[in-house]
Amino acid sequence: MMRFVLGSLLCAGALSAGTINSSTVNFILDTGGGPAPTNIFDSSVTQFDPTLGTLTGVTVFMNATVIMDLQAQIEGQGQTSIFGNFSEGAFLNDLPGVPEFDTYLEVEQLHFGCNGTGNDELTGCSVTQSFNSGLNVDSGEPLAPTPNLNAYIGSGNVPFEVGNYTSISGVTSMPALTDTNSNLFFNSTEIDGSFFLQYTYTAATLATPEPGTTSLLGAGLVLFGLMRYRKAFQIRTAAPQRNPRSA
Repeated sequence: MMRFVLGSLLCAGALSAGTINSSTVNFILDTGGGPAPTNIFDSSVTQFDPTLGTLTGVTVFMNATVIMDLQAQIEGQGQTSIFGNFSEGAFLNDLPGVPEFDTYLEVEQLHFGCNGTGNDELTGCSVTQSFNSGLNVDSGEPLAPTPNLNAYIGSGNVPFEVGNYTSISGVTSMPALTDTNSNLFFNSTEIDGSFFLQYTYTAATLATPEPGTTSLLGAGLVLFGLMRYRKAFQIRTAAPQRNPRSA
């Protein structure tokens, strides 16, 4: 009896999606004092490695803590309360092909201030708040409009810039300030945070053979088996018959 086995070829075929993060940059952005102190921080993160697949999207992640050291300067009058609305935030700039990001990176301290006795007293106030790059710490902000992604692909770096902006509005006091030197201002500000890009990509796995290729392979295996069977049959029929009584 002749036996032969036909094997089956199993191939995974398709595209799989994935995400990978760039390097993370930690930054500290300090400013001096005044009514609107500002500063910038320049750095870069790693590009997407093209050997992983095809880049399809980029999402920004930036988390930070804002510290506002506020001052109320009250001169030339007695006990006074002074309040105002303070705004402190950050923007992202210099990302290739993307306009400035700033809409979701702002904190406000409304009606914040100090009480003082006057007579050139400098009374300090401070507040700490945090922000992140989305509705919660696990979400990010996709680049929009989608830029040319070629600048994000390679073995180099993607530049970015973090800057801050500050403002004071709605200053009120009781009683009213009588000296122009009496006011609210920032003694200093600080933004401590981290930044990275998340890359979305598709990666090709082992390719599925074309239907025609699979059919040819199967036909070849069947033909190979038939040829072996035919050869074995020819050898068996060509051999001389043995007389069982001529032992």
